Amino acid sequence: MKKDLVAVNPSFVIGPLLTPTPTSSLSLTLGLLTGTKRSYPNMTCGFVHIDDVVKCHILAMEDKKASGRLICSGPVVHWSEIVKMLKSKYSKYPITDRCGSNLGYADQHSLDTSKLSELGFPAFTSIEHMFDDCIASFQEKGLLQ
Repeated sequence: MKKDLVAVNPSFVIGPLLTPTPTSSLSLTLGLLTGTKRSYPNMTCGFVHIDDVVKCHILAMEDKKASGRLICSGPVVHWSEIVKMLKSKYSKYPITDRCGSNLGYADQHSLDTSKLSELGFPAFTSIEHMFDDCIASFQEKGLLQ
């Protein structure tokens, strides 16, 4: 019996908490919302909703055509765009305007999700929806007012 290794490679995962405490990705977001994080990352990266990551894993297990690496990522944006969106939508939180001085990979780029598209993966969740679900989860768990 031949086996094929399939690796799901998610980008920066956002969405509701699945654990009692925030993961490293969600800790960064919580820190930005509470003001404990004094600057946002100076980098551009892909973002993906946790629900999309779950769907991708299920597709990778169930579809015999899945093979190799599956890049699981929605929009690729600079953190300044995330901060701008959060400040506009959640103005009651003390979100910083300060960009971090450590330069990460800030160049605009894209991630190739064509393998997922070819397998029939639906459209990825929007950035706004990802962060709305994340913030609602923080509020439900008492981590945000």
